[in-house]
Amino acid sequence: MTGADFVGGFEKGLQEFGQKVYNLYDNTMFVTIAKGVTQADVDVAEEAALSVVGSGEKFRRMNLLNDAHQQFDANIDLQIKQQNDVARKAVNELFNNNTPENGTIKSAVTQALISSVLSLVNQLTASSQKTGM
Repeated sequence: MTGADFVGGFEKGLQEFGQKVYNLYDNTMFVTIAKGVTQADVDVAEEAALSVVGSGEKFRRMNLLNDAHQQFDANIDLQIKQQNDVARKAVNELFNNNTPENGTIKSAVTQALISSVLSLVNQLTASSQKTGM
């Protein structure tokens, strides 16, 4: 192995890592992550970082990766909250005055409607909110 091989390998690893990080973003401004980014995409970029020797460029790209990961987590949290809100509203609408606390189900509620709401609740991530519904 020559010095050129080492540098070439370093540059290739850094370039591959950089490409995986850049693919997480909507554009080259690196402000907003792209639509459709998955946990697997973030994981692949994190794995690529492990094979790159520390440098200023790696540090810069790690910061971009960390920002993308934080945005991804925030987006997931928002999606979960929205799903919980939709399911909670559907559950509430089964009851008189939209208040499950009173325990009285509306007279117009059918088994099909209950099954539909139950399907919404079953799609939620396990949580105390889901259990409470």
